[in-house]
Amino acid sequence: MSGLLGLLLSTIGTDLFGSLRFSFGTRFLMSGISVVPVVVGLFALSMVLEEANVYFHQEEYSKVYLDAAKNFKRMKMPSGKTIISHMPMFIRDGLIGTFVGFLPGSGGNIASFISYNLEKKLSKTPEKFGTGFEDGIIAPETANNATLGGILIPTLVLGIPGDQFTAVMLGAFLIHGLPVGPLLFRENPVFIYVVFWTALFCNFVFVVYGYLGGKYFVKIAALRKSILIPAIAVIALTGSFASSNMIYSVGVAIIFALVGFLFKRYDYPFAPIVLGLTLGATIENSLLQSLMMSRNGLKIFLTRPVSVFSLPALFCFLSLHSLNRTFMAV
Repeated sequence: MSGLLGLLLSTIGTDLFGSLRFSFGTRFLMSGISVVPVVVGLFALSMVLEEANVYFHQEEYSKVYLDAAKNFKRMKMPSGKTIISHMPMFIRDGLIGTFVGFLPGSGGNIASFISYNLEKKLSKTPEKFGTGFEDGIIAPETANNATLGGILIPTLVLGIPGDQFTAVMLGAFLIHGLPVGPLLFRENPVFIYVVFWTALFCNFVFVVYGYLGGKYFVKIAALRKSILIPAIAVIALTGSFASSNMIYSVGVAIIFALVGFLFKRYDYPFAPIVLGLTLGATIENSLLQSLMMSRNGLKIFLTRPVSVFSLPALFCFLSLHSLNRTFMAV
């Protein structure tokens, strides 16, 4: 339902034949709804509303974080013996994270839960999991970090974003006139290598940031929510305005902040909204091309070689997703 809502939102504006639809007579909707304010509203401002609601109904636990910030000195690098002893775990959970990241819409949370449950079952001391045991920390974080490489596979190869972040990345590609999908490799090979090297380089940058700035970053958690929440809201609204230099984008972000707040309250995922909004134009274009090739016949969606491969693949992905949810529930 969330994905269909995103596809419906993607129809707002000018269609492929130059006709206006669902613009309601306003010039702001002639070019459709931008992805950036939607993402800011759903994932940033909705969390601001959620945290503000919790802040006024529960006690604030900043003292706990403040004590942790005072006691934290610097990140400690693991010894070579620790790294070697956990190498099989790195390989297992890295493969799990890559595979789960390859499945569109899965994300790092599912990979973290799967790897955590797997290592807990394989461990000789499962009772230590949940007490700060290093295996219980290494496993989910390894899988979570490994999802980045897997997410880039459908994003760059097929033009299908694996999560909300790659959906924003694809939106940036479209803004700069870059094609999404296989044409990106053929027409912009240098750019692809830049993406690959950036993803690899970020891992080393994070180590440096964590080692040198850990004692400063942890103090952010000790800030009072009365300071942190308004600051996040201002930065998010500023980003929405900067995406188009129009106050209209701020209004869109606020509207989708309310949508995200309600979706979270009633357990509806809002990441598919971004995926549908991002892929809507591509899906519509491909649909029209297929119908023109088949003279409005629907058999083309069942008889073409790509369709014959895609439908079983879709069935397999849905089955794996169901198994993942069942595994997480167990």
